[in-house]
Amino acid sequence: MYSGPTFYIHYKYSFILNFTFVTFIYGFGLPLLFPIAAGAMFVMFLVEKTMIYYSYRQPPTYDDKLNKAVLGLMTYAPILFLSFGYWMLSNHQLYNNDVFEFTYSDDVITTNHIWYSVFTPEAYTNCPSMPVLLTFWFVFFFTVFRNQIFGFITKHVKFMRVGEMELDENLPNYFTTLDEHDRNWSIKEEENCNKLMNFEILNRETLDRLRSTKAFNQTLQGIHSYDILANILYVDDF
Repeated sequence: MYSGPTFYIHYKYSFILNFTFVTFIYGFGLPLLFPIAAGAMFVMFLVEKTMIYYSYRQPPTYDDKLNKAVLGLMTYAPILFLSFGYWMLSNHQLYNNDVFEFTYSDDVITTNHIWYSVFTPEAYTNCPSMPVLLTFWFVFFFTVFRNQIFGFITKHVKFMRVGEMELDENLPNYFTTLDEHDRNWSIKEEENCNKLMNFEILNRETLDRLRSTKAFNQTLQGIHSYDILANILYVDDF
């Protein structure tokens, strides 16, 4: 069971997916759903901002996989919007007021509205549902086969190719590229933690290499460590 911020984040994403897909499924026939969904998203945005500033203490350690998964699922919402939109526009009872009468309750109701009509020539001559149907096939094809299409384009169109980037600055290993200031900073930081707080940041082998390795003539530029205290700009902002 999720608890605290972890549960809320999963609930938030499920809520966003829920009203997004519901709006796209029924929004063609009920356009009022779109401003309602926009208002719900705006309220969630305000709640998120308020919670971040006044409630949350420490965010859970998530990477970008959850965001990408949600965005990937949302790419299928337009397919549902167009498919249900075509189904509504092609419904003779909904838009043309064609009433099909029946005598007995157990009679089979004939509506002339069947799913496989999209494979008949009449579906592509009926307006206004025909443009929606054509758009559906276009979006459906490019959504399902987008990876193959983008792979084909990047392979055969030269200006869209992304080559492999190789960064080789001809530097030796990390320990020999530290200048004296950065080397002494890491050593003193470790000694201070060991002495005052009784815990280790670096393992013994790493500390010995920092003390014994000599500096190279080319050194690293900028901050040498991910420690927030190693960057004076981060310290000032913090």
